[in-house]
Amino acid sequence: MRIRQERRPLEFQPPPRLRRWDRSAWTPGLSLVLALGLIVGERLSAQLSRVAIFRGFKVPEFYDTPLTEKGQTNRLKGMLQGAVARYVTNDVWQLNEMRLDHIQLDGQTNLVARAPECLANTDTHLAWSTGRLEIVGLHGALFVEGNEGFEARMSNSTLIISNRVRCVFRRDPLNPSKP
Repeated sequence: MRIRQERRPLEFQPPPRLRRWDRSAWTPGLSLVLALGLIVGERLSAQLSRVAIFRGFKVPEFYDTPLTEKGQTNRLKGMLQGAVARYVTNDVWQLNEMRLDHIQLDGQTNLVARAPECLANTDTHLAWSTGRLEIVGLHGALFVEGNEGFEARMSNSTLIISNRVRCVFRRDPLNPSKP
């Protein structure tokens, strides 16, 4: 025998009351969103700066502290400059109108090298090219022209000039000799 149960109509029940969020519950979530935003923003700005073009690009090289006089620091040894620099990859930049100055301990420039373009690694302080290079040194007493490549290492002040090199020495550029 079956007992028939009476069906009651369903009664509407309001949803359970939502818990109000207090400020302490928002703090971890908000800080996580801000941290992610900073990380993504930093990487995005780094990516954007790598496709940007920089004007007046400079990379200084300083003498080691034992070589400078007592109490002097940050004595400039050389300066690699480019009128326009474009990022290539892994700290390598393409420089247009490159200029490399070598400066003596007394602060005087004794060598200036110029090239229409070159590649430069800012991490290793190395500049190189397969193109032309002109050097003026010793206050005009030395002129060197290389037409097929060079490599300049700023850290140990070496400059290697490749093929087709022409060199001119002058006796005294300030007081030219009279025949």
